[in-house]
Amino acid sequence: MTPDGRRRVAADTSFLFPFLYTKDTRHAEARRLAEEFGDAVLVTTDGVLSELMSLMSKQSLRSTALAFVDLMLSDSPKYEVVLQTEASLRRGIERYAGQTSGSPSLVDCMLMNVMDERRILDVLAFDRDFRHVGLYRVYPRRG
Repeated sequence: MTPDGRRRVAADTSFLFPFLYTKDTRHAEARRLAEEFGDAVLVTTDGVLSELMSLMSKQSLRSTALAFVDLMLSDSPKYEVVLQTEASLRRGIERYAGQTSGSPSLVDCMLMNVMDERRILDVLAFDRDFRHVGLYRVYPRRG
């Protein structure tokens, strides 16, 4: 929760890409989830945004990526982007090195650390990495 009592939800690259890319097979589901969590503050990291921009580097997707990242970095109370420091990078590497379940990337591990620090349990993610860790409520829900 935020200081004003608003719910927070973390967003992984595996959610943000289909949310923005209309031709992705998961686009409709990502939009539905965005509506479901529309009252929550969307929390992510600069690493997630970097991954997203890399995935959307095709010329036809660049303007969408740039507009979204600009929105995320705005002063809007609906979005929170956590910038990594040397210390948070080192903590991410430690978590990455210690992973035994699944195969979360370094960027995933750094987002997990942010979630732990801010006591965020909900994450929007289509990949299996957050589910394998077993510490979070992953949306969309899978059996």
